Amino acid sequence: MKKHLFRQTCASESVCDQLILRLNKIDLNNSFIELIRKIELMSLTHRRIYKEEKLEEIHLSPYIRDTVACVTQDQGLRLTAPNYYFDDIWLQKDKAVLLAVLVHEFLTDLSKTTSPVYSPKIEIACRFAFGKLEFSYATLEPAEPLVKMLSGQSVILAEEITQSLGAETLTSVKDDNRYILAMKN
Repeated sequence: MKKHLFRQTCASESVCDQLILRLNKIDLNNSFIELIRKIELMSLTHRRIYKEEKLEEIHLSPYIRDTVACVTQDQGLRLTAPNYYFDDIWLQKDKAVLLAVLVHEFLTDLSKTTSPVYSPKIEIACRFAFGKLEFSYATLEPAEPLVKMLSGQSVILAEEITQSLGAETLTSVKDDNRYILAMKN
């Protein structure tokens, strides 16, 4: 038995399996479950293992880039390639997977609400600020605020991931189109 990301003592499970258990209040379709498991499998090619500490870390920038490229290709999403602004960050594998799942969900929702002719510019950033790691996802030219473009599933998923990461959501009064998570690394 081991303590896991969600502070529960349980048998060894993947972070995606834990997330699926936490999301039992919404009806997840099989393609979503398949995709988040694929995102977790992609992390295996990006991880760096420290055997002494039994720690797995992922270089966040290339992992998010590869995940976004794979998701947009697999699902045939027609979105403008995101602008990336990343500090040189190596993050615990489970945290990186959860952030990639969140990016996937936001991209999917955004593709459903935009026309095939026009897709807004997207910015994905991760920086150290004020002693915390800040991860942000933003639409730069949307027709309406990001919060209004997200489905109920996306909102619940974002809440669960925020809670799982022990993060806080930062909001800006003048910027409705940015979703920011602040967490301790």
